Amino acid sequence: MAASASETVRRWIDEEAGDLPALLPAPAAALAQALKDEAMAAWGTTPALALRCATLLGQLRTRDDAAEVGAMADWAAGLASLTQGRLADAAQQFDAAHDSLLALDRAHEAAQTRVPKLIVLSMLGRHDEALACGEAALAAFIAAGDEGSAGKIELNLGTMHSRCDRHAEAVALYRRASVRAARAGDRELSIRADISLANGLSWQYQFDEALRVFERALMRARTHGHAVLAAQARGGIGRIELLRGGYARALRELAAARAGLAEVGASPQQCIDAELSLADAYQAVNLLPEAQQLYAAVIRDAAAIEASTEQATALLEAARVAHKLGDAATALAGFEQARELFEAEGNTTSVAWADLSVAALQLERGETEAARVRAADAAQRLAEAGIRGWALEGRALAAEAAAVTGAHDTARTQFTQTLAEADGLGPVQWACHRGLGELAWQAGDTLTARHHADLALQGLDETRAALPGDGFRTAFGADAEALHDRLVRVAWARREPAIELLETIERGRAQALALAVGEVHGGGAASAEATALQWVRERRREALADGDAEAVAALGVQEAQREQALLEAARRAQLAQGANETPGATATASAWRASALAESLGPSQAVVAFHASGTHWLACVASDDGVQAVELDATGVDARLRSLRLQLDALRLGGMQRLQGEHGERLLQRVRSHLQALHTMLWAPLAGALGGRRRVVVVPHGPLHYLPFAALHDGAQWLVEAHDLSLAPSVAWAAQALAAPHASPQRVLALAFGGGGLAHVDDEAAAVGGAFGAGARVLVGAQATREALRSAVGDADVVHLACHAQFRADSPMFSALELADGALALHEAPQLGLRAQLVTLSACETGLSRIAPGNEAIGLVRGFLMSGVRTVVASSWAVDDAATAMLMRGFYRRLVGGEACAEALAGAQRESARSGAHPFHWAAFAPHGRG
Repeated sequence: MAASASETVRRWIDEEAGDLPALLPAPAAALAQALKDEAMAAWGTTPALALRCATLLGQLRTRDDAAEVGAMADWAAGLASLTQGRLADAAQQFDAAHDSLLALDRAHEAAQTRVPKLIVLSMLGRHDEALACGEAALAAFIAAGDEGSAGKIELNLGTMHSRCDRHAEAVALYRRASVRAARAGDRELSIRADISLANGLSWQYQFDEALRVFERALMRARTHGHAVLAAQARGGIGRIELLRGGYARALRELAAARAGLAEVGASPQQCIDAELSLADAYQAVNLLPEAQQLYAAVIRDAAAIEASTEQATALLEAARVAHKLGDAATALAGFEQARELFEAEGNTTSVAWADLSVAALQLERGETEAARVRAADAAQRLAEAGIRGWALEGRALAAEAAAVTGAHDTARTQFTQTLAEADGLGPVQWACHRGLGELAWQAGDTLTARHHADLALQGLDETRAALPGDGFRTAFGADAEALHDRLVRVAWARREPAIELLETIERGRAQALALAVGEVHGGGAASAEATALQWVRERRREALADGDAEAVAALGVQEAQREQALLEAARRAQLAQGANETPGATATASAWRASALAESLGPSQAVVAFHASGTHWLACVASDDGVQAVELDATGVDARLRSLRLQLDALRLGGMQRLQGEHGERLLQRVRSHLQALHTMLWAPLAGALGGRRRVVVVPHGPLHYLPFAALHDGAQWLVEAHDLSLAPSVAWAAQALAAPHASPQRVLALAFGGGGLAHVDDEAAAVGGAFGAGARVLVGAQATREALRSAVGDADVVHLACHAQFRADSPMFSALELADGALALHEAPQLGLRAQLVTLSACETGLSRIAPGNEAIGLVRGFLMSGVRTVVASSWAVDDAATAMLMRGFYRRLVGGEACAEALAGAQRESARSGAHPFHWAAFAPHGRG
């Protein structure tokens, strides 16, 4: 009868019928037992199947109200509630099943309901109740000789101990559960025990054994079709890599785990755990706003199912992100809230972790002694609990605080001891090297300072190079910026040869961009989000046209949410594609040598690479005479740049009319005074090294990305009259620009869309087309669409885009060009399939960027360079379309006539400057890249 009931239940499940048949082929009690057994087998690995069984049992209960049927229905309902995150309901339903079975004198089965009940109590943070429940059930199973059930209880007791950070006790229980699973021949339990054991070993920082166990569990889970367990094993591997600083694999495994759990409809608890770990990985690579969003979702979802441990953990980590973002008040409140929740659970080690986070905040606020004491105390408690990695982080922080108080010998000893024990823990090692390097710098020991900064930077560079994609690599560069600056300052203080100084400067220049060029940038996975975003934008434009301010505001909020959802979907798709496999990626900087640059430069060529640090800046000038280093007094540069920008921005409102007559002359003198001062500070000291060389490629740094170098003035002439200038993100790019053979372009694709506000763009596009003759394709007005651009760019040597543009400082990836059918955003540029050697962005502010650490300029220019375009001509401010049309005519006439890009643009700018035009009209444009 049992076999018949089991076969019937399997058929019902496979058929996925909505209701039970009118006639039942077996006694209701037997069918109920079979359905409960299916639910128990499925709830952790195939949640949808467990829910189906619970539904069928509910229907069976309405047909037959026998006590046994009711007990099985309550049991399965509890499993369904558990998978759906309704923990309080689950606890009540398991208790009902337990009591009914005891009343039926089936004590052994009643004890089995304690297995999932124990899980529920642990999730709810009711640890004393969970412990008592589990111990009683374990004794009953051992007495009955039920190895499988005893193993399940030990597994869940271990999880409870782990959630309280008693990892040694947890590991011992997991090992016993594994043995019992083998004796019982329970494969699923055995895999679960492996995963739990590996997690426990990870907390004890026994990474090698933990990885072996995880890999074994993953292989077995995949072999036997346990999708949830496979996802959990991948998540465990990701968490180990996160602790070790292997962020590339950590991101890949954690994203795969989250996607795998979502795909099979795993329980809310399992999904929350996976999302929390992925948020931790985002935080580790400095995707801070993105991590903040994930933590907020985890806090909300964990509170909804009363998962107090996950809620507290997410609160703590969200507070750490707030601290990194400079919001100390929010951070402190979050630390205290999380600490209270951990204390309520008796989770002492997580309380210590919260104390460590508070200590970091105190140190930043200047509460140095309080920070040192708190960090040292937290480190001691963590060490006693066996949480070695957190303990070492605490010791490193205590050493940093000691250094700030002036106890340098103590700090040096603590850093050195911590470093010796941190083998395999990359983040702790980097922190110790930073601390030891800073102590050596303060002591005047520049050789030791360089040694430690170099070791830390080497680890960070290798980690960044392995990360999957430009967004991750760019964000991670923040950790390397201060170390790179230290290396440059050490090199200058030691008066190292200028050629070595240039190589050191280059090490921190646009390394993420260099890795991104030529990569495949897929966007299909995010197409649904892109469609939704486009729909919201269209509705918002309609609301603007209708003057519906309330709708505009609401749709603006939706647009921002959709933008972030699109970026997140793209990140997840990128992680799903796997890690970066660019050959030689980790050696990008070291493969370049300044000696090769100097040897390859012609007699009229030079490269100028700036390094901005404090008020004393450096410039390295490379020419065929070698490399010379010049120190610059940059006092007041920032103020001059701000004033210059204000003067240029003020001209937007009045346009050409404000620049006429006596008033125009006064405006010109004001701007020129700033440009002369900047020339005196930043360019005049380089005159000897440049030696009158005509072709100069500038590698700007920091605020110099916003300086129109062509318009610098020496009191007699503009800089563009002395040099043909272009900009490059790094010295390696500059070398390529100067070495590239010049070939006159033959084919141009010109698109122009004025959108009602640019009266001269159609004429501009026609003039560009006229310069190329039969090799031109010109699309204006309604023809100038994103789709037309995508379909026509394949055979163009030059792409010219004349339109409105917007630089989005709040979200640079959505900086965009406005074409007839909507915005072409930065994140879409690498997907265009460009083959052009030159792209001209003849629009406002197309050259603006947000300068991320590592001299990574995030803006429209970057998007086109990433796509493989050699040179991008772009503007640094809102240009006048009539003046731009005139400038572009001269530029393309020279370009088609055989001049190189930088030479052609400089010639057109000189022509405009000599006609008396204000630099507002001609100096905004500059060539960027390798042309």
